[in-house]
Amino acid sequence: MGSVVRSTVLLIITCFTDFGSAQSGPSAEQRTARYFESIRRQPSLQLAFLRDMPKGGDLHIHLSGALYAENIIDYAASDNLCVDRTTSILIAPPCDDSCEKYTSKPAIRCAYGDHVLYNSIVDAWSMRNWEPGEESGHDHFFATFDKFSLATHNRTGDALAEAASRAAEDRLQYLELMYTADSVQSGQLGAKLGWDDDFARMREKLLSGGLKQIITTTSKSLDDDESKMRSVLKCGTVEAKMCN
Repeated sequence: MGSVVRSTVLLIITCFTDFGSAQSGPSAEQRTARYFESIRRQPSLQLAFLRDMPKGGDLHIHLSGALYAENIIDYAASDNLCVDRTTSILIAPPCDDSCEKYTSKPAIRCAYGDHVLYNSIVDAWSMRNWEPGEESGHDHFFATFDKFSLATHNRTGDALAEAASRAAEDRLQYLELMYTADSVQSGQLGAKLGWDDDFARMREKLLSGGLKQIITTTSKSLDDDESKMRSVLKCGTVEAKMCN
């Protein structure tokens, strides 16, 4: 009798288990895979799908190279910088008094009202509209940094915020940004003191030669830049973007 009861109970459990499995339908992964397969020949839907998909991390990103030219124009305009109309190289003020096309060193804010100037700057500071010719793609890309670098000197916090905000929009979970926070001071110190095969002695030379101060100053600069980033991103408020 006990054996019959146990068999009956087992049968009932099995029936309910099978019924539940049958009713649950495809898993989230299966539904996602099916949807992705259904839009395989629709690039616009694929782009939206991939952008909204949660992602892992983006590593080894050079901060100044991750910005859009349009961002840098905004930074330069806020800092009242000038631009060489021919080369698109940023120049410290004073600028020409006029935005007229005959000026050679207009304020870069003039570009907001001059689409020809604006577009020429964006092309010079990015790979947009680049075509193979006398200048290789490699040379054009690396030449951009000297052209716009003046605008990034005091904008690290804003640049961090821009990169983090864009990552958040792309559903990126982790961002690893690179930039020379000490303004090459540690490298210059090492070159000045030279190499020593005795690592303990070399360490002492570096520390007594000014490395401690460089570390302290750089740490403070990093804290200030992160604070600026969090302020721009409105971290700690309901409007916060990517703050973790």
